[in-house]
Amino acid sequence: MTRLADLATPALVIERSRLVANLEQMKSRALALGVRLRPHMKVAKAVAIAEIAVEEKGRGIAVQTPAEAEFFAQAGYADITVCAAMIPSKLDRVARLADDDVGVTVITDSPDVARAIAAHGGHFAVLVEVDCGGHRAGVLPESPEAIEIAKILDGAPRVTFGGVLTNAAHCYQGRTRAEFEAIAEQERAAVVHVAERLSEAGIPCPVVSVGSTATAVFAKHLNGATETRPGLYVFNDLFRAGVGLCGRDDIALSLLSRVIGHYRSDNRLLIDAGVTSLSLDRGTERIEGGDQGFGVVLDEHLQPIAPGLKVAQLHTEHAWVGADEPLPFDSLPIGTMVRILPNHANNTATMHRHYDVVDGTSEVIARWPRQGGW
Repeated sequence: MTRLADLATPALVIERSRLVANLEQMKSRALALGVRLRPHMKVAKAVAIAEIAVEEKGRGIAVQTPAEAEFFAQAGYADITVCAAMIPSKLDRVARLADDDVGVTVITDSPDVARAIAAHGGHFAVLVEVDCGGHRAGVLPESPEAIEIAKILDGAPRVTFGGVLTNAAHCYQGRTRAEFEAIAEQERAAVVHVAERLSEAGIPCPVVSVGSTATAVFAKHLNGATETRPGLYVFNDLFRAGVGLCGRDDIALSLLSRVIGHYRSDNRLLIDAGVTSLSLDRGTERIEGGDQGFGVVLDEHLQPIAPGLKVAQLHTEHAWVGADEPLPFDSLPIGTMVRILPNHANNTATMHRHYDVVDGTSEVIARWPRQGGW
């Protein structure tokens, strides 16, 4: 039997019961909203998590890259939406998946790329990406390019025009329920409007896809949409807890580390986790009264050790831990295990190749491989 104490640190740890609760809650939320849940696996990147998130491999997932699509296709997933804008140099790679009977949908906001897809000769399903206010990518809702792209794709012999997709990347600028609700409605209204424009132009639009955990949680309704693609709900993190998207007890991901130094004169501990395992994300710094440094430090059972104990400064392979009050050094001898709740689950998970899974105890019940690279 492997226990947390047997793991080399730093190590990425999943609390399974929290993970499952997060996944089940979003399934219920999508059902209540009347839309299909297409979990975005860019955060988890693990087959074991996808199997819990969708239950049936035929129900569909979203990913961010062709490499992720290949990873999940190998595991038997055959309905995959690649949510980063497609470029011509990647079309051969995606076409090979389609040749293996994997249903891969790609997205574009470019007439030039649409023409490249139409001329390629491979089987593609394509969605037009819509900018719903974040201005990161996508055609504007009133743009003539939305119709132009759809007509190019709809007329191509080996291409299936699927519809429209958007993501409210700006949703995390919100801080209150009212702000999140407004952004969720902005996201829904923008993509539904483009779908209506396409229908009026005689182009069927069967897929109307919205995304993001925040808008899935706070949307008052998703009328006109057909699916939602949340991703960060799988783990949750301190930033999302800080803005009311979840509770701290809903955070399923933590980083296991060990105390490697005492510095009583500075009221600081040193741990063996740094930038390469935790990330430099300071998202909670933007939350009034909610700055958690680079992560909250708890004991191996995810219980508080001392008020305000957090990662205060990161270096490459180690970090300083501090608090406003005197630290209990005698209770934290060198070698003591601690678990750090991350500010941003996605950025933290990206540093690791696998998850060690526990379920309410220190016993490691599984090790789940994680896809990496591009």
